Amino acid sequence: MPTHLLANVLRFAAPRDVEAVTVASRLVALHLLPQYPEIWRVLFVRQWEELNFQLDDVNEDGRNLVVDARLRALFPLECTETRVFQLLSRVIVPLPSGMDIGETQRSWGYSDTHHGIAPLETKNGEDQDDVGAVTTFAFDGKRFGNDRSVRANLPFPVSFYIAVFKRRVQDASSKKESFVYHIGATSSGYFEISISDPVSRPSPHATRNGRVEMTAIGLVPLNFPLVGKQPGWAIPSFGYHGDNGKVYSAFPWKPFGPRFGVEDTVGCGIRRSTQDKDRRVFFTHNGTNITSPYLPDAGRYIPCDNEREWFPAVGLDSPNTIHVNFGQQPFKYDHVIDELFGECMGTNALVARQMLQNANKARVRAVSRNCIDVFIANVLERHSLEWGMATGLSDLGDELLAHVLSFAAPRDVESLTVASSAVARDVVPRFPTIWKSIFRRRWEALNFPLAGVAQGAALLQINATLDALFPSSCTESRKFQLLAHAVIPVPSYADIRETQKALGYTDAYHRIVSLQAPDLMESHSVDFALDGGMLGDDRCVRANMPFPMTFHVAVYKRNPTEEDKAQGQTRPVFQVGVVPGGYFELSLSKRQNRHVRAPSMFGQDSMTSIGLVNSKFPLVGKQPGWTRRSYGYHGDDGRYYHGTPFEQGRPFGPMFKAGRTVGCGIRINPRTGSIFAFFTNNGELISGEDGAYLECEHRNWYPTVGLDSYDALHLNFGQEPFVYSDITDELFEECSGMANAVSEQLQWYDISDSDGESSEDEENDDSGDGVGSEISDEEISARLIMRILAMRRAGMDDV
Repeated sequence: MPTHLLANVLRFAAPRDVEAVTVASRLVALHLLPQYPEIWRVLFVRQWEELNFQLDDVNEDGRNLVVDARLRALFPLECTETRVFQLLSRVIVPLPSGMDIGETQRSWGYSDTHHGIAPLETKNGEDQDDVGAVTTFAFDGKRFGNDRSVRANLPFPVSFYIAVFKRRVQDASSKKESFVYHIGATSSGYFEISISDPVSRPSPHATRNGRVEMTAIGLVPLNFPLVGKQPGWAIPSFGYHGDNGKVYSAFPWKPFGPRFGVEDTVGCGIRRSTQDKDRRVFFTHNGTNITSPYLPDAGRYIPCDNEREWFPAVGLDSPNTIHVNFGQQPFKYDHVIDELFGECMGTNALVARQMLQNANKARVRAVSRNCIDVFIANVLERHSLEWGMATGLSDLGDELLAHVLSFAAPRDVESLTVASSAVARDVVPRFPTIWKSIFRRRWEALNFPLAGVAQGAALLQINATLDALFPSSCTESRKFQLLAHAVIPVPSYADIRETQKALGYTDAYHRIVSLQAPDLMESHSVDFALDGGMLGDDRCVRANMPFPMTFHVAVYKRNPTEEDKAQGQTRPVFQVGVVPGGYFELSLSKRQNRHVRAPSMFGQDSMTSIGLVNSKFPLVGKQPGWTRRSYGYHGDDGRYYHGTPFEQGRPFGPMFKAGRTVGCGIRINPRTGSIFAFFTNNGELISGEDGAYLECEHRNWYPTVGLDSYDALHLNFGQEPFVYSDITDELFEECSGMANAVSEQLQWYDISDSDGESSEDEENDDSGDGVGSEISDEEISARLIMRILAMRRAGMDDV
């Protein structure tokens, strides 16, 4: 492919694909990228516009992107322009870029009649029905004097980040005016509002409550009441008001600056002092920084909370049109750009660390990804020093290259497989550990740890029944690749926080403590116990996810059988299969507790129960089975409950207390779709009057435990061998002969670097959907490049 054409293709690629091809190809790394810096300039623009505002006047090749000299000085002298823009692209974070009208509309006390706000221009040309963040808007209500505010879509960051501001420049010879986009690093922020005549004047009969029309600008915290208040009227917040020119905040400020209204531009910002590093608020009026003899710090700045996140805000009690500028247009107070960008001088390490931290938070704590990038870079650098020449991945040797790829992101491995014939032909098929490692990381990110697999103390294998569904020509690497893309979140831990949010919960009666080992995530607990002050009030803990109702990837641990031991296989095995439904077990053990002598509220014995509930089940005041949409097996009487009140369950199985292990699961007939619940006790399937399998409604059922005893509880979702060991084969064998159903029900999900990192913060609804991303424009562009490279592979053996 001609160099200029390849450069043009890479401008449309996803950043990670460009990086992957750079590592795989000497041509790209040594000749193409240094010769065509516009590749990473364009990628920077795309990344910025995806997260923030549009750079409408940027040149086609990004030549009017200017890196501030103080930011450029933080990079080594030998760092090329291409490398600078590549690194800057990695640390872009979402910033305030528009006003969130929807947040005001959702606030308590809002009504369209009194507080209506009309968007006059939507961000990125979005449809008016989906307002999003807007930059031009106006008050459209019928009642003045009732006050309302609009805040930005995001707060200003509290540490260093990359900012882009548009500036006017004039050619000295031609006197022509043009625009550049100035890129720098700052830990502060600034925005302006311009006020113009209203699109239409309100009726002269509109109620004004004796108030003068006014607009305010300022900063507010997340919990600021957006209806009934103007910026500065609540502590903490800051506001500069146009009707009287006063500043309002926690202190009774005296007159501050000029009044403002139509045809005025006012600004508000926050800066960090170079002397004491404290943050201060400042305001501008028509391009001039406002000073007042009543303010500290030479009359320019107002002290504010250093660590609080401050949202840009506009107060509305006027029909005038408001246009907000976060840097997408030149600022009236242009000096602010140099003031903000000057903060990074002489702070190389601090700036770099804080920008990376901000970027990692925005990408859902992807710190491990950066560590892996550093690891791969160190391998290449060391190999280069030993051999005295530039090194690509294909020069490392197959074994070392396979080891490096086992730490890489899935997208990188797939890109390299297409870009490099050596990777595709010699490495990936011969080293299934690459995709095994990726599968393990994916499973552990979304579900539970596969203890010992990474260290070689346990094996990871595909179950024979699932293996038989793959074509005979399918390699083990390819099987694990396909399975990695099909992994979804399944029940893996107890969601204690869901109980704590339930109506009626109090720590005094319902406190549940995690008994998780110190080296494991406390929020992902499988060991816990009741620690409330009284028994008899009942509470439940459900799993983080419901059982999926269709075929899905499952992993269950098994101990070696006698036959395995006879063949010298003594390590436990995590078997990978596909199942509908699922199973979990609960083990009870005695625990010393400070409330062990506490009385029972109603005098009944302590008890624990196991069962299934739907998402609407009340987790405080009930036990599983006491409502129609729940099923429960209770330890104090051995009865089965389904829509039956206390002590009215049906005789079912043995009673259970500390020292026992009970189980509960769902079996689904894949041919008829019928769903059945079942229970076990110490490894034996329980069969009651209606048999062992109890038909259920078609719903998303959460594994659940009812607590009304102080015993220590341990949940097993497959991370350990089940006591009822037959269940593993029973569930795995349900896919036998069901290749068509399995292929239809297993979905292909795109794997991002940080998938699953934030799953603990996401809300689970009753649908159980939302486990991956659909194919994005970035993915489509990546596939286009992969096809082009694949077509050229025949003529480029040493890519």
